[in-house]
Amino acid sequence: MSFKDILNEYIEKINCSSKELSNVSNISESVISRYRSGERTPKENSEQINKLINAIYELANNKNIKIDKKEIEGKLNKSITKENN
Repeated sequence: MSFKDILNEYIEKINCSSKELSNVSNISESVISRYRSGERTPKENSEQINKLINAIYELANNKNIKIDKKEIEGKLNKSITKENN
């Protein structure tokens, strides 16, 4: 699966908006929108990807949705690696 597909899957799973993800991650809504559309992809293990991972994990916890942080990290970073090869 592509980065955008996995990101969108997590957003749906935790039932959050791009605005919520933007607020918690400190990444602008326009950048989140570009990630969701596939127009842009963060670099593997970058500050941006770490902000997304932490925000998804935090939002899931706030909504009592159990998601393993290592799983989020693995899936997102693996999808970026695949896209760059």
